[in-house]
Amino acid sequence: MIISFVAAVSRNNALGKDNKLLWHLPDDFKWFKEQTVRKPVIMGRKTMESLGKPLPKRRNIVISRTKDKVSEGFEWAESKEVALQMVKDSPEVAVIGGGQIYKLFLDDVNLLVITFVDVFIEEADTFFPEINYNNWKETYHIHHQVDERHKYAFDIKIFKKGI
Repeated sequence: MIISFVAAVSRNNALGKDNKLLWHLPDDFKWFKEQTVRKPVIMGRKTMESLGKPLPKRRNIVISRTKDKVSEGFEWAESKEVALQMVKDSPEVAVIGGGQIYKLFLDDVNLLVITFVDVFIEEADTFFPEINYNNWKETYHIHHQVDERHKYAFDIKIFKKGI
């Protein structure tokens, strides 16, 4: 099974602050949808809360210690192992955050779909884990410049493990 991380990170690996994203990048949102639609997505409770509702055309699985914290339309998994069991018949699952959930799956991930946003966010409170990219092969890269819809430049990259 392919276990992918789909994330957008700043130069200092920031993901968010106060349960919100740090930027508005419409083309990255479109990319995120393309990478996750029709796949199960696994997230933590805080990511679920930031979304507000399940992502359409995806199986939305939330890892949380307590079932009553999981909103309607999301499926509850009490652990990583339970979440993986729930998606065992899927060819690919996308882990979409937040920081603690990415750390939880660090030993399992074999595909990275990362948007590197060209900004340093000092005041962030949620961070993507450190990845040794020497153990990964970059298989895709596209650059997006600043424009009227995108305050920051960004690079979308895909890495496969151990190639």
